[in-house]
Amino acid sequence: IDDADLIIRKSLHRVMGNQTFLQGCNMAVRKSAWQEVASEICHQAGIHEDIDLALHLQNHNFKVDFSPSLVVCVSSRRFQTDFSSFKNYIIALPNTYQIHGKYRYLPIYALVALGLISFLPMRAVNRLFNPDSYTAQRIDPTSNIL
Repeated sequence: IDDADLIIRKSLHRVMGNQTFLQGCNMAVRKSAWQEVASEICHQAGIHEDIDLALHLQNHNFKVDFSPSLVVCVSSRRFQTDFSSFKNYIIALPNTYQIHGKYRYLPIYALVALGLISFLPMRAVNRLFNPDSYTAQRIDPTSNIL
């Protein structure tokens, strides 16, 4: 799954004009960058705040990057909800781009469709998964810092 995730991210990055997603579970923002955009952050329901932050940072010409060596194990709680809640979460992706005037990112809609289609299979896999039998590989997050 890690390789598939990386392939999807690289493909989206290329297709979307080199826009990079931040993921709230595993991101770092310089204090100076945060201070520059903090007053512009969108405070509304129905958007992804991490992607909103990335868009604001990019609008201010800050570099937003993805490092495949920074790996974090995250909860799959989204697949533990009902379909309606999951749909609302997924729909927040194009909503976030739309409030920034970015309506033409067709790959976003393909990603939404893929997410909606994958809900039931992923929910089934999630219910079969036993976290007590899984051990994550530990990676030193400072290993790629120059």
